[in-house]
Amino acid sequence: MNTFIISKRTPPPPHQGTFNHRLKSAALLLAVFTSALLLTACPPPDGNGTTNGQGTTPAAYTTTVEGTVTDPSGREIEQAEVAASNKPSSPVRTQSGGSFTLQVTHRGTFTLTVTKPLYRTLTTPIITTTEKTYRLPRPITLAPLKTYTTTVSGKVTDPSGAPAAQAEIAASSAVKTQTYSDGTFAFKITHPGEFTLTVTKAAYKPYRTPSIPAARNALTLTPVQLAAQSGARSGSGGAPNPGAEPEGRSRFTLEQNPGTESSPAYTLSITEGVKTIEPGEFASESRQVTDPADSTRQITAATKLAGLLGSTNQDRKVTAIELPNSLVNIREDGLAKHREVNGELIIPAAVESIGKEAFYALSGYTNRSTVSLKFAPNSKLKAIGDTAFQESEIVGLSRLPDSLESIEAYAFSNAFAADVQSFTIPANVKSVGTAAFMRISGSQFTGTLTIESPHLTRTPPLDPPNTPEAKRGRFGDTLLQIAFGGGPPTNQLTAIYLPRVVFDSYTQADLNAIFGTFAKPEGKYVDIADKTTELTK
Repeated sequence: MNTFIISKRTPPPPHQGTFNHRLKSAALLLAVFTSALLLTACPPPDGNGTTNGQGTTPAAYTTTVEGTVTDPSGREIEQAEVAASNKPSSPVRTQSGGSFTLQVTHRGTFTLTVTKPLYRTLTTPIITTTEKTYRLPRPITLAPLKTYTTTVSGKVTDPSGAPAAQAEIAASSAVKTQTYSDGTFAFKITHPGEFTLTVTKAAYKPYRTPSIPAARNALTLTPVQLAAQSGARSGSGGAPNPGAEPEGRSRFTLEQNPGTESSPAYTLSITEGVKTIEPGEFASESRQVTDPADSTRQITAATKLAGLLGSTNQDRKVTAIELPNSLVNIREDGLAKHREVNGELIIPAAVESIGKEAFYALSGYTNRSTVSLKFAPNSKLKAIGDTAFQESEIVGLSRLPDSLESIEAYAFSNAFAADVQSFTIPANVKSVGTAAFMRISGSQFTGTLTIESPHLTRTPPLDPPNTPEAKRGRFGDTLLQIAFGGGPPTNQLTAIYLPRVVFDSYTQADLNAIFGTFAKPEGKYVDIADKTTELTK
């Protein structure tokens, strides 16, 4: 007989079952709440964010940044270090052409810091991008700690050692020139204490110099020998001809002035070796000039600066002109209408003639610029053509060269920017054209006028006075009345120094008509021979 023992469960104390049930419910709710919190704070690893225990941070991006580094003149800077503000990005160095490519890991924004010896360190504004590749919209410009201006010269040869003519020498995209027929070159460059040059010529391999330290005014480089490209035949480059003038672009350089990026301004340097500036050759724009084959015709002379300057007067900003010591002749309109020139212009000693309108409207376009015109010592200048400096803004000119013989019509008409304290026409001057010095004896002239030339006596014109020939002063008409354009009713001069022979050849009425009457009580005519004897009628 099977016996079943049935155990009887002891009942729980009062309320214990209800308490256990509530405890289990609370634990379940806590687990659900914790899971939800973890899901919110720790999203699945889908690449859209990261967790730091406090919430969601921006996503990480990797961007390839491309750009270039230049100096203020546009010259490319190589071997500059470019680093991003975000680590672990590694810095890189700029390569040929100043270019760089940098991998940057970031959270949507970063900056770049660029460093280079001899330049000021620069940090860019904040860059915001999520692109995989980002090209900087403009070059990064490093300012030099100090600048130097150096005249660089040298020579380029082909593999045989013969001169390589018309090889292009480039210090940057903004500073270029070419070698002469004898393979030599010379140009000025502004730099922070070092620079590199690139030499190129068709059929030859490009040559690039190492970095050249040059903290001095002049530097002659070791000759550069080009190597022929594969399959190319090297030529002699022409026989040396040191006396020949350079051709084409090698006749000049046009260098952008530092600090003029927003409104470009340039220095025009005519190459050493140039002897003649041709009609209109370096004018600010194409000019109408006299046909060399037919003096009755006008032809258009195209300037070599075409396409290098702007299309309006405001844009044609050549602010400085440098002339070579080799220069002998400046022909008609050769450097006309550079109305932004400001500073010093030196006419070299070898110059013998300055043609018609050669420097017409030099400076003064903005009414702020003036040019200090100087003639180099021992000048050989013999002739200044008509309207050569008309409508310019000249300051500082007090004496014309002693070698000067001829001053044609309107040469200095309306050419002075401010009151002139003293002015001298030298003894060799034999001919002065109509109104050559219009206004110089008027209110602009407040000091002394000295006429050393004994040739400017009152002689009858060889042609009737109203003919164009007589008015242009080309037929021996040396009347001072013609030279000074009649003058104003009065003048502000304190003294006019004249040779007695010139003074005696004019009547008092003539002199009054030429210079006007003296407004100052001390005003008088004085014998130039002793400068103490007053001349009176």
